[in-house]
Amino acid sequence: MAFYVFLCKEKEDDTSVVYCFSPDEKLFGRLWLDKSNGEIKEMEPVPTNNSQAVFLRAAIKIRQHWKQGKFPEKTCWAS
Repeated sequence: MAFYVFLCKEKEDDTSVVYCFSPDEKLFGRLWLDKSNGEIKEMEPVPTNNSQAVFLRAAIKIRQHWKQGKFPEKTCWAS
């Protein structure tokens, strides 16, 4: 099964960043990342049947960016 997850930065401050994420760019969930330690929390799930799978892939992608010290405006997971 192929996955595509679009991510868009919603807000950022010195300590954290919030991203919206979606498998279709219509229905969005939200996640929060702590910049100091890379902790990620789901703030709002995507209203889909496979919401946990979508969140997991969004979290992996954002963690990859965090490890590089980057917080792009837009990014995606595709497999």
